[in-house]
Amino acid sequence: MKLCQVLSVVAGMSIGSVLMAGASEWSFSQASGMDGWKLANMKSHMMDASGMKLVSGKDCQMIIGKLEIPAGKFPFVDVVMEMDKDDSAQLFFATTGVQFSEKGSVRAKVSAGKEQVIRFNCSANPLWTGTISGLRFDPTNREAVNIRIKSIKLSGYEWVFGAANKLNGWKNNANMKDIAYTEDGFSFVSGKDAYMISEALNLSADSQRKCEVVMKSDKNNTGQLFFCGKDGKFSEAKSVKFPVKASEDWATYQVDCGANALWTEQISRLRLDPVGSAGVKVEIKSIRMLP
Repeated sequence: MKLCQVLSVVAGMSIGSVLMAGASEWSFSQASGMDGWKLANMKSHMMDASGMKLVSGKDCQMIIGKLEIPAGKFPFVDVVMEMDKDDSAQLFFATTGVQFSEKGSVRAKVSAGKEQVIRFNCSANPLWTGTISGLRFDPTNREAVNIRIKSIKLSGYEWVFGAANKLNGWKNNANMKDIAYTEDGFSFVSGKDAYMISEALNLSADSQRKCEVVMKSDKNNTGQLFFCGKDGKFSEAKSVKFPVKASEDWATYQVDCGANALWTEQISRLRLDPVGSAGVKVEIKSIRMLP
């Protein structure tokens, strides 16, 4: 389908057929149906309890319009899906007065195999701003691909770790040893200066002032959260330390980033040093930003 045709499909959707302002998740099943989305260029589709099953045609896509998504509140779009071939999926977005375009899109890799969460980091695209009025999801560029889509969800600055999500967009350095993934999180034994760095962000320092870390540690220690602005440079001055207590249960730490006078304007990345010394067994469940 040509881009002009896609735009006419979005423009032609009735208010009653789409989810309006406040919607943050769409589920696909026999009960919920398409949940407001429209399909284009699929060879076949059907619904059952496991989700929406599709066979792709040329330039296949899903489209929803009449949205009022605050871009600053929802930097990520998470798609729960599976495909039988490796490919790169693409998510397009329209803003108020601006239609779908290649520039207004982000990509994410999809591996063939079991059900997985595909995260689109929309905030990494500078055009993801203001109010998002429409979304278009192209799950594959290939024909005759078997696809199952369970849900599409708008997500805030929150990362859940573990077997399903692995590091969920973060990257660890070589000083984390014996890494393992469970249903509840990921664990490791710290080496000297063990840390993990987030993906590219466009986080408003004014509206997101605390960082919540849910983790376990087998020793009392000190954690440290680093941040950087548009220059992309971490420094000791741009960091906040917090005490870590030994615990066999999950402990929740709220790091007051706003207490540091350099926490201003837009934050482009985070770096978490969960503990400050070697030989500590650590397990991390989640990280999220709070007002």
